[in-house]
Amino acid sequence: MNSWHFHYCSKTDIGKKRKQNEDYLAAYSLPIGMLFLISDGMGGHVGGQMAATMTVETVKDEFKIANEASSIEALIRFSFQKADDAVKIFTAKHRELQGMGTTLLLGLFRDKTLYVGSVGDSRLYRIRNRHCELLTKDHSLVQELIDSGIIAEHEADFHPHRNVITHAIGANNPSPDFYQFEVEENDIFVFCTDGLSQYVQEVELSAIINHTTIEDATNQLIALANDKGGSDNITLHIVQVGTQSVDNANVQNDIEIPTVSKGKTSLYSYILYAISFVILIVLLVWIYVQVSSRSISESMHLFRDSVYSRLVT
Repeated sequence: MNSWHFHYCSKTDIGKKRKQNEDYLAAYSLPIGMLFLISDGMGGHVGGQMAATMTVETVKDEFKIANEASSIEALIRFSFQKADDAVKIFTAKHRELQGMGTTLLLGLFRDKTLYVGSVGDSRLYRIRNRHCELLTKDHSLVQELIDSGIIAEHEADFHPHRNVITHAIGANNPSPDFYQFEVEENDIFVFCTDGLSQYVQEVELSAIINHTTIEDATNQLIALANDKGGSDNITLHIVQVGTQSVDNANVQNDIEIPTVSKGKTSLYSYILYAISFVILIVLLVWIYVQVSSRSISESMHLFRDSVYSRLVT
């Protein structure tokens, strides 16, 4: 049974170049734990969407009937294999969908541990104490080139085959990488498809998440990925764990303003300068009016005394 409260926001966006969204995501509170799933389909508009949906639903069904004595690693591996079988059986019956498949990223929070299964290049990041860390490893051609020393890590973002994945549900080698992480209070986890990770750097991810609510961060990250190209569907869960339930409207980390938000700070400064300038002008005008009024009053008194003096004489 989970000892954590979960505050999370989930969203998917079609992006700027695709005609249909082939990503699929879901979150379930189950007796065995809190389950998050995210998939990125491939194989055409119909095939990709169907593979992603079928995979998530198949895995979810296996976790719904699992008991608390189940081995989580065994359950993850079995459910991934069952999803792979379901996609391949469907493809065999529908030859027009040949080649359809999907990535799959699974996270199960149970007690104070996060269990993760991953096939493909959907990613899991953790923000802890303001620092962002990638927790999973891509199953991609580019990652294999990095591991073999053929290319440097910084070259991956610009490699022409950066979107080629080597493991996928329904395609080849569906066996997932398995990870296990201890969870600490206020950890924030980001599950995302490559529609986000290929555009948003870790420093940008942590800067945005650390300085706003989870809901606003979700929208800002999608907007940033779209602004940088938006060539793919963009899908993510942002999950914050804590020992107490959190009001969605008041979730904000108490940290320094990051570099990417200095534009907002400057705008506030300009507004304050403008208000101060207006107040100064009003004050000067008031002083001028007071001084002018006194001068006119004194002049009127002198004129009146002069006229009176002449009349008397």
